[in-house]
Amino acid sequence: MKHAFTMLELIAVIVIVAILSVVMIPRFSDDKLREVADQVISHIRYTQHLAMIDNKYDAQKSDWYKERWQIFFSKSSDSSLGNAWAYTIFSDAFTHTGKPDPTEVASDPENSGKKLTGGYTSGGSGIEYSDSRSTPSMNIERTYGIKDVVFQNCGNSAKRISFDNLGRPYYGDLSTSTDPYSRLIKNQCRIVLCETTCGSAANDEKVIIAIEPETGYVHML
Repeated sequence: MKHAFTMLELIAVIVIVAILSVVMIPRFSDDKLREVADQVISHIRYTQHLAMIDNKYDAQKSDWYKERWQIFFSKSSDSSLGNAWAYTIFSDAFTHTGKPDPTEVASDPENSGKKLTGGYTSGGSGIEYSDSRSTPSMNIERTYGIKDVVFQNCGNSAKRISFDNLGRPYYGDLSTSTDPYSRLIKNQCRIVLCETTCGSAANDEKVIIAIEPETGYVHML
């Protein structure tokens, strides 16, 4: 004898699935920490990609390594909105000041009119968050509510990671370095993004991104 679902059983299953959908979908859509981690990881990998295809080595220039592609986290000043955590992908190609010039910021590969920055200031120049050229999602405080950024094992004071043509990661501000390889990352570097001050943030208020030495492999812990 063949068994089949009754109409009542089918309706019950549909109702249960609908209830689970209502409960679960908002949890995924509100998971800002996971979203910001995925985005930052993607942009770190893109920075590494730029470095590998744009080898900065130049035997005619003693400070060629200062031009390596890097991802730089900083508080971005906006004349109308105030300070907020953001990050920028750039190559310090012309001034070697350690601060990005608008001409040094990477362009969005999907939209050449956009720059890969969430806003920053650099002396009298810069691209603010409100600038039409900025990428708002890279302003991680305004978009994702990130209130603090901490680097562990890779120079917390200068929150930036750069890469060489082999994809190897370096820490710190290369504009103050005197050797091409002195700031090569030799231990796992961790970037902690927190919804409050990282020193007091609970586990569900922060996310940790790890960058492995030598390979530059980046992943979420």
